[in-house]
Amino acid sequence: MTATARILIVDDEAHVLSSLKRLFRPSGYETSTCGSAKEALQLIETSPPFDLVISDYRMPEMDGVEFLTKVRSCSPDSVRMVLSGFADAGSIMAATNEGHIYKFIPKPWDDVFLLASVSDALDYHASKREQQNLIIALKSNLDKMVTPLNSEECGYKQTLQAYESLLDFMPVGLIGVDSAGVIVKMNQFAVSDLKLDSMLVGSTLEALPLPLAELIAKGGGAIASYDAFPLVLNGQDVLVFIKRFSKSGMEGLMLVIVLMPLPDGGTP
Repeated sequence: MTATARILIVDDEAHVLSSLKRLFRPSGYETSTCGSAKEALQLIETSPPFDLVISDYRMPEMDGVEFLTKVRSCSPDSVRMVLSGFADAGSIMAATNEGHIYKFIPKPWDDVFLLASVSDALDYHASKREQQNLIIALKSNLDKMVTPLNSEECGYKQTLQAYESLLDFMPVGLIGVDSAGVIVKMNQFAVSDLKLDSMLVGSTLEALPLPLAELIAKGGGAIASYDAFPLVLNGQDVLVFIKRFSKSGMEGLMLVIVLMPLPDGGTP
C-alpha cells in the first residue's frame, strides 16, 4: 500500500486518537482525527476523499454504525471500519452484513491485527479504484469499436477478431455470439476466473448460466448500450456489459463481464 493513503479516525476519547496516530505513523499514512461524528462529517464534506474511515462505536450524539452509514452516502468509495468492545458485536455484525461496514475491530485491539486489517482495507480500496478505471477504459475502447462495426465494409467476423485482440489479455470475461445465437467466442478469463464451461462454445444462448440467459432474455432486442448490469454468476458478483449489433444483415451480441472484488468482512 502506498504511503499516501488517507485515513480518518473518529473517537470521542483523545487518548485513543493519539494511540492510533502513533501506531499508524511508521506506515506513512496521512492520518486525520476527529473527536465526534459531526466534526468528521464536516471534514469529509470539505476535504479530499479518505481511503479509509475508522470509527469508534460508542460515541455521544451518534453511534459508529449510524455515522459510517452516513459516510457511505457522502463518501461511498471510502472503506469503513468500526472499533468497539465485544458487547456491541451483535449490532455491529448486522451492519457489517448489510454492507455499511468493511470490518469490525474489537477493543482493546491487537496492534498487529489492526495494522494488518488496515493494510487489507487499503488494498481493497485500491482494487476498487483500479476496477473503476478498468470499467471506464472498457467503455471507451468499446465505444471506439462501434464505428467499424457499423460500417458496411466491416464484417462481423472481423469485428469479433478486433474484440478478441483487445480483451483476450485483459482481466475481464468475453463472450461473443453470432447472428444465429450461437456462442462463438469465450476467452480464457471467462473459463478460469468466471468458472464458465469452455464447452459452451458452439452452443446457443440458452446454454449460458441462468442469470446471464435471463439478463439477455429480459433485454431482448432492446439491448443497445454499454450500461453495466450487476449479477451474481457462479457465486461471484460481476458487472455485465452487453451490446447487440444489427447493421445491414450483420447481427451479433457481445458480453463483457467484470469480476467485482468481495471483501472478507462483507460488501462495502
